[in-house]
Amino acid sequence: MVPQAAVFGWSGYAGANQSEARGMVNWPTLDSSKELDSWSRSELCRKLAWLYANNGIFKGFIDTSADLMGWLTPQALTDDEEWNEEVEQRYRDWCGTENVFDVAGKFNFKTAQPMLARAALSMGDVFTVLTETATRRAQFAFYEGYQLANPKDASERWRDGVCEETPGGRHLAYGFRDGKTGNVKVIPAKDVIYTGEFGKPGHPRAVPRLAHAINDGLDITEINGFTKKAIKTAALFGIVRQVNNPNVPRSHMGIAGAPAQEVRTRAGNTAAGEPETVTERFETSGVFQDGQIPRLPTGEEAKILHDSRPHPNQQAFKADLIRQISVGYGLAPEVVWQMAGLTGPGVRFELDKAGRWVDMRRLALLFPWNRTVYLYWLAKEMKYGGLRMPQAKAGKPVRWWAHDYVAQRDLTIDRGKEGKQRMDAIDAGLGTWASWYQEMEGKDWQGPIRQRVKEVKFAKEECAAAGLEYEEVFKPRQGTAVAEKSGEQGGESEEEEPEKK
Repeated sequence: MVPQAAVFGWSGYAGANQSEARGMVNWPTLDSSKELDSWSRSELCRKLAWLYANNGIFKGFIDTSADLMGWLTPQALTDDEEWNEEVEQRYRDWCGTENVFDVAGKFNFKTAQPMLARAALSMGDVFTVLTETATRRAQFAFYEGYQLANPKDASERWRDGVCEETPGGRHLAYGFRDGKTGNVKVIPAKDVIYTGEFGKPGHPRAVPRLAHAINDGLDITEINGFTKKAIKTAALFGIVRQVNNPNVPRSHMGIAGAPAQEVRTRAGNTAAGEPETVTERFETSGVFQDGQIPRLPTGEEAKILHDSRPHPNQQAFKADLIRQISVGYGLAPEVVWQMAGLTGPGVRFELDKAGRWVDMRRLALLFPWNRTVYLYWLAKEMKYGGLRMPQAKAGKPVRWWAHDYVAQRDLTIDRGKEGKQRMDAIDAGLGTWASWYQEMEGKDWQGPIRQRVKEVKFAKEECAAAGLEYEEVFKPRQGTAVAEKSGEQGGESEEEEPEKK
């Protein structure tokens, strides 16, 4: 079976019929809400699931993208610093534990984010249902896109498992099919986090990002399969007999027939009932060891077959298909497949483009999910978990929902060089510790600074106890200026600055 999109020649989804004459481009509708029906979506997702399971290129595209996106960690930003610290610690303890965060006990708030990214990039969308524990604390359940279905006697507002507002297209409810009973449970959209990247305003659901690459992916998989079969078949005939004597009948030429045999005689064991002379037949496989061949008749020679597959032209064609998939996907093949032939500036350029791609996917997929999860958990904690309201400064409203995110650090090939530049900028007052810890280490700035203060305090106390100066044990960073007290030996005051010649 092929997707309906392919039957209609929709070049955007699953590829058009490439045998059609040039100019025969068929796009049945410009109404984006009707581009992809539920049957076509199911077929697209079925093929993508097969490619993800059997094609390393597709699996690498999706998994590498999810790894690049990483996860986000919320940070409270109210005026109450003590409250912020308590909230962050509670969030790490509660939402960082699989058994209390996930109804199924499989994911926490960090491991769930790469899972959601993989599902959204491969199948188009994934769903998180807001639920609660027996004590009314926050908990979450995950549903995959294939579970969406219209309920029985659904109205015209239901499409592809989604009930939409008319007009406008806002999601009002979702129908989730139970895999055991087949019943469809309707859950209001306000209790569900939809994770998917919409490409057009009229799409009721997000289109799988690799839908354009299905035909190319299947072609690559089939080419690999046929090539391996040809190599295996050729390997069965590693050596052939080549006859150079034209007087030898043609029936004796070519690939050897039945195994050659050799007749031998030996004295029999008469005590065991054998005759005085015993004749035995041995096949050449029993006479010769591995790596040897029997002596050939005059005019014959053994010819070894050499297989040239996969041919370089074939490999170049596959590489071109992969590049087409990459361009449509949005990431360079050097980032997700093979980084070869690039110079240092080329690597930096591709990583910068990948960073822009990652930022956009985080904005579309991870930020909405994190915002809803954090605020829902926080509201439950303040209502049922004993968390107090934060205290606001005089004249300012209480903004208990104020928060930001810390992302995992991005990839770079110049971390040492960039790190020194950032440290110099901080020393000059042109940078902040918050941006340093987020971009270079993917951490919140307050925790590391508190730890650093403890370490420096402890080190100074130990140096003083040993009768040493702190600077004697811990040398200043190379390239930074060391402030010296005015009037001390080795230092000069502004008034005593020597005249420059």
